[in-house]
Amino acid sequence: MTHAIAPSATIALTGASGFIGTALCRQLLAQGYQVRALVRQPSKFTLSTAVNLTVIDGSLSDTLSLQHLVQSVDAVIHCAGCIRGYMASTFEQVNVDGLRQLLNVIRQQSPPPRLLYLSSLAASQPQLSYYAASKWHSEQLLQAVDDVSWAAIRPPVVYGPDDPALLPLFRWMSRGLAPIPCAIANRFSLIYVDDLVRAMMAWLTTASPISGVYSIHDGCCAGYNWRTIIDTVAQQQQKPVKTWVIPPVLLTGLACGNTVAGSLFGYAPLLTAGKLRELRYPNWVCDNTWGQYYAWQPKVALKMGVTKVMTSL
Repeated sequence: MTHAIAPSATIALTGASGFIGTALCRQLLAQGYQVRALVRQPSKFTLSTAVNLTVIDGSLSDTLSLQHLVQSVDAVIHCAGCIRGYMASTFEQVNVDGLRQLLNVIRQQSPPPRLLYLSSLAASQPQLSYYAASKWHSEQLLQAVDDVSWAAIRPPVVYGPDDPALLPLFRWMSRGLAPIPCAIANRFSLIYVDDLVRAMMAWLTTASPISGVYSIHDGCCAGYNWRTIIDTVAQQQQKPVKTWVIPPVLLTGLACGNTVAGSLFGYAPLLTAGKLRELRYPNWVCDNTWGQYYAWQPKVALKMGVTKVMTSL
């Protein structure tokens, strides 16, 4: 694909019912794109009745659904992924094999549409967890592709009013208590969901995107620590927020219990030993290579983003 993809084009989207996928889908529709969305549970998809949206009931393991998804589209944005589980195979089947299936179907189109893959900063440390390893493996799969125009974006922690992962923490802080699962001094980059969506839209409107894996952040090159986050919330709320560092032995016990319960009852836990290693990793600060290659710069700084989240509670 050697031209910008203008509004009115058809975009295939996976993971449209997730936190980031829903925000992206709304923006695509608002900009006038025709969206074809792969959704595993259409009845729970809040945008299912939107104009210019075609919902396809299926999964990444369903070849027929994938073929319907990508047929005659101009671009594919792949946001679907597995973030919960206690076995490596759970993550590999969705995050690696699912991408491989999608690539195979994309190659069947003539010409093949361009592909944007939503990876994760966790891929930079694949030794930490099965999730991180699966994201790294999926990037390696893309690196070997030379017959499809692709780009992969590695966001750090993504936050916003509809984020199911961080909203419980923000709710606790609104009550005056910040339960922190790791050392206060640990550093990490952030990006507000709307900025991430605008970055992905910039890929669409770029005439000749360069294949590669790119990181992204909100403009704060040094990242943040938990003290900065807590102080920003306290300032926004105009009341103190006490810090409680959750005892490591408690979290370790919960993670072990989740793994046992998951194996016994067949559910996919979020808090596992691997997820704890991710949470405890001391430096999740990244650079902003995305902004070097695409016409995009972040607009939502931490104070504004925290205000948006806290006022939505």
